[in-house]
Amino acid sequence: MKIVSFLKRVLMIAGTAVAPAMAQVTPSLTGLLSVVVQSILTAEATSGPKKGEEKMINVLTTMELVAPISIQMMERATGKDLADDELYVQGVKKLVEGVVDILNSFRVLPK
Repeated sequence: MKIVSFLKRVLMIAGTAVAPAMAQVTPSLTGLLSVVVQSILTAEATSGPKKGEEKMINVLTTMELVAPISIQMMERATGKDLADDELYVQGVKKLVEGVVDILNSFRVLPK
């Protein structure tokens, strides 16, 4: 029982510490997400249906252009420098794929 009580207290303390950090990071992530959505919609409008790979290249090219700003915003919000470039790139790709999945789930994007 003591362990459970201890873990609850640790989680409560961690939760109160995480909330302010997330409040600082959220605007940066919101901006990044907005660029992802706009890039996807633009790629859809310019490439047309059934050109998934071409559209992904267009989106990732746009993301490459905004990466320095995005990274700078995250570094300012977190007070930390980017430590793993490849992990950042993987995360952006997953974010793009996730947004495409969400838009496809509502049939927003043409097939």
